[in-house]
Amino acid sequence: MKIPPTMLQTICCPDSGQPLTPIAEDWVAAINQQIANGTIRDRLDEWVSEPIDGGFISPHGSWVHPVREGIVNLVHEDAFLLPSEFRSKHGS
Repeated sequence: MKIPPTMLQTICCPDSGQPLTPIAEDWVAAINQQIANGTIRDRLDEWVSEPIDGGFISPHGSWVHPVREGIVNLVHEDAFLLPSEFRSKHGS
């Protein structure tokens, strides 16, 4: 997922207004496998069923705002919890 640097500067957390961090590209396939396995839930505690093309991690490293078809989804309720194995890699 290529995001122009100027756009990266404008993408911020809808809750805190702080910058979001792009997820590592090599995490996308693993996260999509977890989505396919039905183990990812959003903030409304509903199962996430659509795979992602990428995502942005919240400032505290807990939540992912998904990117699908090149569109960054910053709707609070659509964010999902970053799986624990990635939180430790992210440093949270």
